[in-house]
Amino acid sequence: MLKVASVTIANGGDNIGIYVPLFIGMGITAMLLTVLIFGLLTALWCLISLKLATHPVIRKSMEAYQHILVPVVFIGLGIFILLKNGTLVLIGRIFKKTQQRSNCGTMPWCR
Repeated sequence: MLKVASVTIANGGDNIGIYVPLFIGMGITAMLLTVLIFGLLTALWCLISLKLATHPVIRKSMEAYQHILVPVVFIGLGIFILLKNGTLVLIGRIFKKTQQRSNCGTMPWCR
C-alpha cells in the first residue's frame, strides 16, 4: 500500500494547479479536513482495488482481458473528461474560428 501511495503522490504534481487555489480559499480547519478525507478515501480506494485484484474470478478475468480493458478504460475516461469539461466544444469553436479566418484572405471585415 505504501508503494501505491508513493506513486499517487509522485504522479499528483499536475494537481497542484487545482489544489492550490482550492486550499487558498479555505480556512485551516477546512483544509485539514479536506486533506484527511482525501487521504482516507485514497486508502479506501487502494484497499478496494487490492481486494478486487486478489479475488480469484476477477483476477483471472483481468489477466485474460487486460490488454483490451486497460486501453478501453483509459480512452473512455479521457473522453468522459473531455465531454464533461466542454473541451471538445471549445476545440470545435477554435477550429471553426480558424477555418473562418483562413477563408477570409485579406478582407478586413473577416478579422
